[in-house]
Amino acid sequence: MREIVIKITDNDKNTLKKIKRYLRYDQKYSIKLEIESKSNPNLSKIKEVVEAFNIKDIRERYSYIYDTVCTYLDNEFKKKKLCDFKNNQCIAVRNGFYCNSNHGCCYGPKRGKCKNLVNNKCKIKSISCKLFTCRYLKKNDIKFVIKDIPLLNLFFNYKQKYIISYSIFVDKKEILEKLIKSK
Repeated sequence: MREIVIKITDNDKNTLKKIKRYLRYDQKYSIKLEIESKSNPNLSKIKEVVEAFNIKDIRERYSYIYDTVCTYLDNEFKKKKLCDFKNNQCIAVRNGFYCNSNHGCCYGPKRGKCKNLVNNKCKIKSISCKLFTCRYLKKNDIKFVIKDIPLLNLFFNYKQKYIISYSIFVDKKEILEKLIKSK
């Protein structure tokens, strides 16, 4: 297996594009990073992409990507307090934008409460649910798009991205199986 060395500098904006060139031949190469500057704003994303690239087993790679992206999305929602729950109501419900439910996005007028929501906690890890943002948040320019998350954008084809986007209320195991079949 050939090792590719990629140097990271302050103003290098093309590192992810460089890595993308090798994705087609990922079983033949491994990537090693030489970090010349730690002030590159994309450094953590680049490290995650390289970590995923260097995992050769597809199931392990997809599991790593899934867990890493879910953690990232969870942290974004918590850090920025996007749903801003108070008294068991999200900001959209409090502003009269959504139905009168205390379950936020886990409730739909036609489908009711999600079966995975137990005691106000989700019992599964659904990347599709985590990517979802309600109309209220979208109206305020808050949304998560696959093309803006390098791990999802670089490693998955169009059909897989569709699966990731629209498998709402589906557990990790089931989504990973669909992703592997659609490779």
